[in-house]
Amino acid sequence: MTTAIRLNPTSERGFTLAEVLVATFIIVVGLVALAQRIPVRNERCRDRPGETVASFLAEQRLEQLERLR
Repeated sequence: MTTAIRLNPTSERGFTLAEVLVATFIIVVGLVALAQRIPVRNERCRDRPGETVASFLAEQRLEQLERLR
């Protein structure tokens, strides 16, 4: 018994060009939003180094207190 394979272009699965473009647009917008926030964080750390050191020392002290319990 032989089976015939029918190729019907309407039943093929995949993404359309429009779907790919929309997904690419969403990803690009997200990456641009993230990239814009990176310099702001770096500037905050550079402008206030004492605040960064104080945060680090406070975190270390909290960890020491937790270990004592």
